Amino acid sequence: MSEHPERGSMKTRKLYGAVLYDRLGIILARVKVVAQYHWETSDHKYKLADRDDKIGVITAYCQGVNKCPDALNRV
Repeated sequence: MSEHPERGSMKTRKLYGAVLYDRLGIILARVKVVAQYHWETSDHKYKLADRDDKIGVITAYCQGVNKCPDALNRV
């Protein structure tokens, strides 16, 4: 997974890209990870008690497939 978010990510939400390979180096899936890099959601529904903390990963999904490979669960 890239340590830097993709360009165009919003200020409080960060979008990261990742690639899952098998042992032979064949790409199994391209994954997008959405992280909330703020203590509160933009709709103000969810907040953390400590404003110094970050909410973290909201969702992750595979691109170009209907189902992520099972190998992703073992990472």
